[in-house]
Amino acid sequence: MTTAPCGHASWVSVPLKAATDEIAHPIAVSDRLVRSSLTRKVQATPPRAPDAAG
Repeated sequence: MTTAPCGHASWVSVPLKAATDEIAHPIAVSDRLVRSSLTRKVQATPPRAPDAAG
């Protein structure tokens, strides 16, 4: 992962062929950060699975 050429300083650019273990931790941290800002009711719902379209 490298710092993204545009956008916020904390954004990163991830190669499409990045190893799963290389990106799993940053994704989990981001998910926790986003979910912590939601209401308790929404936090209590399980995360929605991604659509088949991506």
